[in-house]
Amino acid sequence: MKKIKYLISAAIVSTALVVAVVMPAIASAHGNDWVEPPQVEACGYETKYTKEHDYDGTKVNINFQDSDEAITVTAKTGYELVSVKLDVEGDGHIGLFTYPVLDGVKFNPNPGHDIEKAEVVVKKVCKEVCNDSTATNYEAVVEGESTANNELCEYEETEQPPVVTTPQVLAATTTTTTQVAAPVSGVKAGAGGADATSIASILGLGSSLGATSLGLAIRNKRKN
Repeated sequence: MKKIKYLISAAIVSTALVVAVVMPAIASAHGNDWVEPPQVEACGYETKYTKEHDYDGTKVNINFQDSDEAITVTAKTGYELVSVKLDVEGDGHIGLFTYPVLDGVKFNPNPGHDIEKAEVVVKKVCKEVCNDSTATNYEAVVEGESTANNELCEYEETEQPPVVTTPQVLAATTTTTTQVAAPVSGVKAGAGGADATSIASILGLGSSLGATSLGLAIRNKRKN
């Protein structure tokens, strides 16, 4: 009986040891193959990755190349590359330094040798939609997929009422009649008749001639 109890106890201890050894190994293997769980992120949410080797996730791909002397960083669909900092051996900078790495373009820091570490920041981007229900291109905003931008809205063209033009009445033209001075009293003006000014001129001329003739006659009489 004691022998049976001993065997049972030994079996239990062995099972416990197997579980203690195997479970961490399973957990470790599972950790190596761990994949980022899907999650709903707000538009514009930023994620930072610090890597010393190749990495391929749901948001970004980081590829060390040319014996770690070059790197290519590619943002995945729905994300935008914000910044890349590199710790490069022999580049003249201490620790991480921001480099002008373009999305999907191979980059080789110069001067510098091995890229020891990369710090990459990516941002969640969303489709911009018109969120005005009265617009013809209305789309509801979906969290983590779209954001409202009502400057994109389009509307049906409405018929405008005809413009009524009121005719303008021109002001009546006032005709000013020039009045002619009445002829001198006693002189009739008309066809074939002399006006007062002409008669006065003739009379004045006659008076002047008469005075001249009278003066000559008086001089001649004195001489005689």
